Order: sequence, then structure tokens, then C-alpha cells
Amino acid sequence: MEAEHGHLRTWTENLIATLDEHLDNLLREREEALDTFLEGLSLSESFPRREEVQQELQSILQIPVALKPAEWQALQEDPWSIKEDLLAELEAYGVERNLKRALTTLQRISGTELAPAGTLLRRMEEEDLTWGEVVLQTLDTVLARRAERLFGPAGSIPADLDLELKHLLRERPPLSATPATDAEILVLLGRLQEGRQTTFDRKTHRAIKVATTRLRYLYLAATLLDVQDAEAVAEEVLEHLQEAQTFRQEALGAEEWARLKEVPSRLLPPKTQRGLRQALGDDTLQAHWDTPLGVFPEPLHQPLVQELGRQVLTEIYRALLLHSITNAWVEFLTRMEALRVSIGLEAYAQRDPLVQYKAKAFEEYERLIREIRAGVVNHLFTYRPAGVQIQAPGRGETASEATQTEEPAPASEGSSAPAPTTASSGGKKKRRRRRRKKK
Repeated sequence: MEAEHGHLRTWTENLIATLDEHLDNLLREREEALDTFLEGLSLSESFPRREEVQQELQSILQIPVALKPAEWQALQEDPWSIKEDLLAELEAYGVERNLKRALTTLQRISGTELAPAGTLLRRMEEEDLTWGEVVLQTLDTVLARRAERLFGPAGSIPADLDLELKHLLRERPPLSATPATDAEILVLLGRLQEGRQTTFDRKTHRAIKVATTRLRYLYLAATLLDVQDAEAVAEEVLEHLQEAQTFRQEALGAEEWARLKEVPSRLLPPKTQRGLRQALGDDTLQAHWDTPLGVFPEPLHQPLVQELGRQVLTEIYRALLLHSITNAWVEFLTRMEALRVSIGLEAYAQRDPLVQYKAKAFEEYERLIREIRAGVVNHLFTYRPAGVQIQAPGRGETASEATQTEEPAPASEGSSAPAPTTASSGGKKKRRRRRRKKK
């Protein structure tokens, strides 16, 4: 939680700095436009009407402007006299907008109700604080309350931890002194991560319990990775992914073996048979040619499962690669068409359209390659298209039916059986087409 709170505070400080910089740039731009307008008023021989001046000021400052009688009188006498008041209104409007934006963002990220913007604005005036200081103080208060609610004397996490430990001890053998395994610790951390919170449904106006995320381990993991060597971390991640790939291959192979255990080897597709020959050996597979896969000897089960899993996983990767290439290629063609249409505008900037087209086309191609790689890597362990499995023959099929195509039986000599009607109808259609062509 400390890592998460530290990250949230740092992120809030960066957000405040960004909004402050944006507000300063906005004030500078609007002040320049306001100076131009006021200078035009001071040099004008005929003064415009009050409604026209208010509309022009609203268009320049992008805020609601309502000139009071005293301000209108001062503006007519000296247009520069109300400049500071208008800039003060613009700054107050920008501060209020930044405050509301920051509060909305923090409320969405933290999942906690924050104080209204009006309350914080009054606090700014009373304590002479900036809007950024008020936001940070509000954030610190909310995070402290959250930590007290989760880890305090009456916190929910210590109570849930005691229950989970008691449940874990009940499942262990009596007088067991072995430490907890990594799997047990991961299960325990996963259960502590989620909690339930009582809230009110806006439609039914009844109290309901909703699932909430109490802890996020991502920020602590990022803090721990920050001090480690990048190459070592990459090697560890790659090793973990390779182990996951091996486990997935075994799981898919076991699933296929359970589905095909009643199918003899001779009825499998030729590609599957070739893979089994390489995994088991030609002599071994030939010795069990008519044996169902489920009746194979016990020593052959493991290589059989691995080979079936490898074939299914290969088909999944092939489908994933085709899916990623297709989607990225369609987007690439769309961008290239837009580039082809708009490249002629480069001539207005005194640049050669052909040179610019080649440069941007190369950038789009590099983007295409990156999108394909990212799509494959992101879905490598989750993509499972429908229908990717080893095809088995239907029930009741024989070996000849599974491997050969059905051919019509030749008619015996002297048989008076009529010819198939499909051929005659096809001949009639062809003759009709010929007649139409002649006409």
C-alpha cells in the first residue's frame, strides 16, 4: 500500500504541474488577444454597443463575461482599466476548472469520494493556499483514512488474514512444521487483494455489497524491478514464459488425448501421424497402428501427450499470426490510402511529395511490423480460436472411408439402369446456353 500511495502522490504532483503549465500558457495567449482587442477599442472613433463588447470578450477569453454598469462606464472612459479584473476572472475560472479536473481524476483512480470543489475553493481563500496544495492535502487525508480502514486495529485485511491462516492450518496435516509453499502464498495474496464493500444502489435504494480491489501489487513489483538489472529481469521473464508455454502444451495435449483416446492411430490425419512417428518412432507407431490412443502403453503416454499438445499449439500460433497480420494489414492499407490522398499538400510547404511519401510510407511499414509483433506477444498465452483441434473421423467410419474419397460404382454390362439425371440436366443446361449464344 505504501508503494501504491507513493505512486499516486507522485502522479498527482505531475498532474498538478502539467495543469499549472497549461493554465499559464492559456493566460498568456488570452492576455495577448485581450491586449489587441483593448487597443482596438482605445483607437476606435465609435464605441460599439455593450452586447457586442461582451460577446467579443467572451469569444476572446472563452469564459462567461457580464459587465456591470460601473465596469461598462470604466471601459468607455479607459478600455485598459478593466484588464486586470478580466484576467483575474479568467485565472479564477481556470483554477476552478483545473481543481474539478484533478478531483474527478483522483476520484476515479482511488475509488473514494472526495470533497466537493466548492468546499476546497472556500478552503483556499480561508487558508491562503494554492489549488495544488489543497488537492495534495485532500489526497493525503483520503489515503490515510484508507490505510486506517484496511490495516488499522479494526481493519478488514488483518481480520481476513487471520481467517485465511486458520483455514490454511486446518487443511494441513496435524503437527505439520513445513513452511507455506509458493502456491499457498499466491492464493493467500490473491484473496487479500479483493474485498467487499457495502454501498447503496441508486435504482433500488437498497444496501448492496460489491467487490472492490483493496491492494494493487503492481506498484510494489515496479519498485522492486526498478533496482534490478534489466537483462536479468528479461531473462527471468523469458524463462517464466517458456515454462508457461510448456505447461500449456501439456494441458492442450492432455485435452486432445482425452478426446481422441478411442481413435486408432490409422484413422488420425496424415499430419498427426507424421508427428507421432517422429515422437514415438516409426516401429512403435506401426506396432500400435490399430490400437486406440487410450490403450497405448503407459511409457508412451507422456510423449504422446506432448506431441498432440505441440500440434494444437502450433495451429493456435498459426491462427494467431494470421489474425494479427490480417488486422494490422487492413489498418496499414487504410493509413496508406489516407497518405496517398493527402500527400499532395506537401507541395504547399515547399517539400517534394514523392520524397515525403517514401519517408512516411517507410514509417508506416515499421509501425505495421511493431503492431504485428505486439499483437502476437500480447495474445500469445490467451488466444484460443474456435475449432483448433485435431480432426478425428466420424463415428462408424472405416479407414478407407477416412482416407479415400467416395467414387461412384461403375454400371455392369447389359444393365438397363438409366443414366444419372444430373448429367442429362447438366447437358440440357449446356445446350440451352449454346443456343442462347447462337441467337
